[in-house]
Amino acid sequence: MTAARAECVPGGRRSVRIFTAEEAESEMIFLVAGASGFLGRALTRRLEGHEIVRTARSRLRADHTGLDARDPAAVQRLIHRVAPDVVVNLIAERRPEFWDNKSELSRTNTATATHLAAAAHSAGARFIHVSTDYVFDGETPPYARSAPHGPLNSYGRTKSAAEAAVLAANRDSLIVRMPVLYGPVERLDECNLSDLVPPVMRGRPVAVDDWAVRRPTFVGDVARSLAELALSDEGYGPVVHVSGPDPVTKYDMAVAIATAAGVGTVHLIRKSEPSPSRPRDTTLDCGGPGSLDVSEYVGFADGLRAVLPGYLTLWQEAQA
Repeated sequence: MTAARAECVPGGRRSVRIFTAEEAESEMIFLVAGASGFLGRALTRRLEGHEIVRTARSRLRADHTGLDARDPAAVQRLIHRVAPDVVVNLIAERRPEFWDNKSELSRTNTATATHLAAAAHSAGARFIHVSTDYVFDGETPPYARSAPHGPLNSYGRTKSAAEAAVLAANRDSLIVRMPVLYGPVERLDECNLSDLVPPVMRGRPVAVDDWAVRRPTFVGDVARSLAELALSDEGYGPVVHVSGPDPVTKYDMAVAIATAAGVGTVHLIRKSEPSPSRPRDTTLDCGGPGSLDVSEYVGFADGLRAVLPGYLTLWQEAQA
């Protein structure tokens, strides 16, 4: 495997040369925007051994650099000071309770991506942007990488706009689309699967969607793929799809949690009405030339067995 690294040349411009994997192991510098989040933590663990600049706007830790990526000047200053080889943008607001604030959603999901892509381009760094299957309308799956967008909600629209803005700002960018993620969490509201634990465990009647098909994808698998792309983009792009293998509904996930936890499922009410603001089935076509191998991605049943004990521990601690 080879990796691209930008180096300074006379006049202050930077060119890109290719390093071997052995050279890259000691010389790559990564800037991960949104490193305090669910995927950010998984990715930075994968990149350990390299120099990593972890940025975040909230939930700052001792090893994080504060950055409000909505501010283009702040983004330019930091990226030009750090001079990274690769910038990975994981910043996103996915939570439905924020979808009605369209202005703020656009600033978080679209403007930040635009600023980071432009700064990476001007600094000679490669740019990887994480996007979503929600850029599609869910009517004609599976979706090829070149399929036309048709987002149904403000989240999908801001992420679709971000893709266009990123490629306009930096045509060499790599966009990685993925469906809903799950995995180890620090808080139960960090991913859709763990967010189901409280309503399942309370045992009170609750309606759960059984209409929209999802492909829950283990965050560790995505982090591994992003690390692979960050170390070498040869043959990939400008868009890559990654996805878990199993189609399930939110109701299926809730039943699986309840069954494994031994709390029964009678309180889970199947909700089968279509949603005008959510796509029915945004299954991604992950094959074709220049695609990543996702054949070893964890299946949902195995992934749930791995993460559920941690989810239940967090639930029990919250009840104490």
